[in-house]
Amino acid sequence: MTWLLAILREQAQQQPDKIALCTSSVTTGSDLVGSISYAALLTRVELATDWLSGLTGAFGQPAERIGLLLDNSPAWALLDIACMSVNKTLIPIPAFFSPTQITGLLVDAGIDLLLTDQPERIKALGDVGQAWAVAETRSIAGRLISCLAPKETGIAPRLRCPLPADTVKITYTSGSTGDPKGVCLSNESLRRVATELTATMNIDSSYHHLCLLPLAVLLENVAGLYVALLAGATCRLEPLASLGWRGMTDFKFSQLAAVLLEQPVDSLILVPELLTGLLTVAQQQPDSVKSLRLVAVGGAAVPAGELAAAERLGLPVYQGYGLSECGSVVAVNCPVNNRAGSVGKPLPHQRLKIADDGQIWIGGQGVSPYLGREQEVDDGWWATGDRGHLDDNGYLYIEGRYDNLLLTSFGRNVSPEWVELLLVDQPVIQQAVLLGGGQRQLKALLVVAAETSDQQIEQALVAVNQDLPDYARVSQWRRNEQRLTLANGLLTRGGLPNRVAVADFYRQLPLSDDNPVVNRGVSHA
Repeated sequence: MTWLLAILREQAQQQPDKIALCTSSVTTGSDLVGSISYAALLTRVELATDWLSGLTGAFGQPAERIGLLLDNSPAWALLDIACMSVNKTLIPIPAFFSPTQITGLLVDAGIDLLLTDQPERIKALGDVGQAWAVAETRSIAGRLISCLAPKETGIAPRLRCPLPADTVKITYTSGSTGDPKGVCLSNESLRRVATELTATMNIDSSYHHLCLLPLAVLLENVAGLYVALLAGATCRLEPLASLGWRGMTDFKFSQLAAVLLEQPVDSLILVPELLTGLLTVAQQQPDSVKSLRLVAVGGAAVPAGELAAAERLGLPVYQGYGLSECGSVVAVNCPVNNRAGSVGKPLPHQRLKIADDGQIWIGGQGVSPYLGREQEVDDGWWATGDRGHLDDNGYLYIEGRYDNLLLTSFGRNVSPEWVELLLVDQPVIQQAVLLGGGQRQLKALLVVAAETSDQQIEQALVAVNQDLPDYARVSQWRRNEQRLTLANGLLTRGGLPNRVAVADFYRQLPLSDDNPVVNRGVSHA
C-alpha cells in the first residue's frame, strides 16, 4: 500500500463524511459529481485501481506507464491516486504544451496508455497522433475519459529507457529549449515533500484549498492536492478556464474574484504574475480575498514591492523556491518563519550548500533522476544553476541564474537561443535578441535591412509564433538597422549577444518603435 492510499484510508475512517474533493463543474449522467467525501473517494479509488490493473497496451503487454492529459477535476486527482496505488507510473501531460512538445513527450516517455478528456488533441498530432486509437471510454468522477492505446498495426515493440526503482510519476518540465524533460519521482520523494510541507505550513482539516495552477504542474500536484489530502482538508478542483486562465500567458482576474466571492477558500498557490493580479483584486474587491489564510508563491522571483503591497493589504503571502528535480519545494517561508526577500528555510530533509561562486548545491539524495540519464551529482551534491546565499538564521535568498534562461513572471523557463534561432531563420531577420525575463510577455530586438517593412516583420513573427508554445512567443518587438557588434558593445568577444547591453539599448529606442504582434491578439504594453 502506498503512503497516499494509507492516508486516504485513515481519513475515510476518521472523517468519512468530510468533503475531500469538490467542483462546481459537473456533467450529466449516472456519474454526476459535485463533491466527494473521503469515504466515497476511497471507494472510487479502489474501483479505479481494479480497472487500471486490468488495462493492457500494445501487443497485450501490461500497461505500466499511463499518460494523463486532463483538465483540473476530481477525475484527475482520483486517477493520480489510483495509479500510485497499483504501482503504475503516471505521466501528467501539461495541457499548455504545444503539439510539438506533446509529441516529444509521448515518444520520450514510452507511454503504454493515454487517459484524456481531449482525444482530439492527440489525433491532431500528425503521424504520432494517428498511432493512437480509442480503446474504450469511461465516466470517472463526472468526466468522460477516453482510454487511448497504441495501434499494433505497423509498429514493433519499442525499446525504451528503464525507470529507476519505485518511480511512480514522471513530471515533465517544458524544457528551456522546448524539448520536454522528464524527472522520475519516487513514492518516497513525494511523501517527504508533502509531509514536511503539511507540517511546515501548519495545514489542518479546516482548510479549503483551490487549485489555481494546473495539476500537471508538480507544485500544485504536491503542495496543493497531496497536502490537502494529508491534512484531511478539502481540495477544490475546477476547469482552468472557469477560474480565469486564457492559455498560459493570460488570466482574467475579474473571473477569479467572482469565483472567490461565490465560494471563499483558505489557500492558493500562485506564480508571481497571478500574485500581481491578486493584489489588484484585493484592492478592488477586498471581500473576495478576506478568507485567505495562506497564499504560497513560487515559480519565479517575486518583486519586493509586491510582497510589501501584500502585507499592507493583509494578504498572507509566503514566497518559496523549488525544483521538479527535488520533488517541487526546496524551501519556503511559513507563518512561523517568514523573512521578506528570502524564499524561506529549506524543508527538513533538504541539504543545501552554497559554493564559493555563489551557486546553490543540493544533497544528491534529495534529487530525482531524469528519464534516460542520471543526474550529474558531484560527490553527493547537485548543482542547481541558481545563485544565492543563506543568512545566519538559515533563510535562503535567490540571486539569479548562471545561464541565460529567461524566467517569465508566469514561472515558465525559456532559452532565448531557442527562439532566436527560429527568428533568424526568417529571411527578413538578420539578428535577434530575446528579452523579457521577469515579465509576462517576451520582447525581441530585431536587426533588419532598412527596406524591410513592418508588415514583413509582422508576418515573420507570426510564422515563428505558430510553432512556439504560448509562453515562448514574441509579443512585442523593436527594429534596428544597426547590427550587433563587438565594437558597439552589443556582442561579447565570443560573438554572443551582450544581453545586459542589448536590454539597455532596447529601452533607449523610441517608444513608437515598440510594436505588438497584433496578429497574435497581444495588446500594446
